[in-house]
Amino acid sequence: MRVVRIATVLTVIFWLIMLLQQAVWLPHALQPRFTQDPLIGGFAVSYAVTSSLKMGFFAAAAAALAYYAYPARRAWPAIALCILFALAFWQYVLVGLPLFFRPPFGDGSLHGALIGYLRFQSTGVWLDLTKGFLLLGCFGLWVVASCRISHASEPKV
Repeated sequence: MRVVRIATVLTVIFWLIMLLQQAVWLPHALQPRFTQDPLIGGFAVSYAVTSSLKMGFFAAAAAALAYYAYPARRAWPAIALCILFALAFWQYVLVGLPLFFRPPFGDGSLHGALIGYLRFQSTGVWLDLTKGFLLLGCFGLWVVASCRISHASEPKV
């Protein structure tokens, strides 16, 4: 099925971008000015480790499910990938939104939150938009793939 093939390729691209961004971010997060700070040092190290482990878990689960969904032609891996992408959307997008509605980034309004986000991300906006489109596109493609697989596997009467 072409939809499963396209969804698999986009899934791999999305998680490679996420892993690459994490690998680029780690040296910045583990700078001595953060790790040796008595106020945030312990948090900086533990956050760098736990966020990397979580990212690795998401990427490994997505890779395994996508690898199995393509040849197996079963609906459950595609449905599991839909759930995984919904969890990733919640974890990497929705959880961080309230940050931009309160000081120092925003003033409580939608306009203030948008300006705060753009100021905070500056040159990284294109990467966030790319990841957002890929994440939502993968979710949609896996929904379509799971529907097609489940309809194809139903017995004909």
